[in-house]
Amino acid sequence: MCDDVRHQIASGFLRPGDKLPAERELAERLGVGRAAVREALRALEASGVLEFRKGVYGGAFIRNASSSGVRVSISDMLSLGKISLDQLSETRTSLLTFAATLACERGSKVDFELIEENIARSAILADGHDVVAMIDAIAEFYGLLGNASHNGVLRILIEAVTDVARDLLLKIRPERTSNLVAVRSQILEALRARDGEEAVKLLTEHMAHAHSYLAEQILGQKGARQPKRRRVT
Repeated sequence: MCDDVRHQIASGFLRPGDKLPAERELAERLGVGRAAVREALRALEASGVLEFRKGVYGGAFIRNASSSGVRVSISDMLSLGKISLDQLSETRTSLLTFAATLACERGSKVDFELIEENIARSAILADGHDVVAMIDAIAEFYGLLGNASHNGVLRILIEAVTDVARDLLLKIRPERTSNLVAVRSQILEALRARDGEEAVKLLTEHMAHAHSYLAEQILGQKGARQPKRRRVT
């Protein structure tokens, strides 16, 4: 069933927003049990193909382009130790610097205005009183940079790795983001000047600092949770 749904999406028979038939109807069409249909639907949801909506008009719907499946995979692999925080950081930096290069070539006035609005909102939230809103604004900056690249695949990948990093920040809950606004304002200035080399340089340095902070805080939390070992004499 999973392959059949993907084939219908690829062929254009199913489009984002389309609703799938009910479980019973799908089971009858495919000649399988409802349990098998339910399992297939959950697998498609986990991979980001479907979303389930509640209510009278609810059901299983074809999802718009989404990073949820990629995000879950990366998050699970990070939790299991299959990938490292360093590898996540390397990937984020590569994706974001590529997005910055493309944004210098393709970014529109509206793209840059949205980034400017995000930076202004981050400045207001920088005091750390609303930590969740501050972290959301931090993550939104990267998403807007992905949008400015005008590359749909790149946008989805950036969204996925950014969501993983956002979840880590929510666990740490940083109190302040003192130099964030200044650095991102410089990045925006380079984007508007169509200076890809400068934008990449600034963004690379910015991501290196962000990774160092994240790694330091995570290691600190892990160390705090570990019980003190008694010295064996």
